[in-house]
Amino acid sequence: MIIPLIFTFISIFPAFIVSLQCWNCVGTDCDMYRASSKNWELVTCPEGSVCQKTDFLFYSNQKNQSIESNTIRSCSYETGCTWDRSKSCQKSPVEYAGRGCADRFCCGKDKCNGAGKVSTIFVVAMFSCSIIVALLGV
Repeated sequence: MIIPLIFTFISIFPAFIVSLQCWNCVGTDCDMYRASSKNWELVTCPEGSVCQKTDFLFYSNQKNQSIESNTIRSCSYETGCTWDRSKSCQKSPVEYAGRGCADRFCCGKDKCNGAGKVSTIFVVAMFSCSIIVALLGV
């Protein structure tokens, strides 16, 4: 009796997973949110993705400083995009002069720009299943 009940709960768990929502923005106005911009869009990412924000930096020899050229926000499909800041642009600016570098931040929460999150219904179902198992003494 308990085995079919547990199997039923486990088989419906995927229905309780909510996909991550990330901001998608590609354009010259993606450095900060502007409600009037047509470039900003909230998208649902595929399972296993994280949100990412990438700043492309270039070094100007004339001005002797780094110049931020564009910010892009999207879902990340790369396995190497971890939930921390990439340090690729922290090198000596001379190292990325001419070719530039990408400073990337990845995160796993809705609109954080995270991997699917577990919904409240899922937590309630897990708690209910635990109580049933405890009451039945299995």
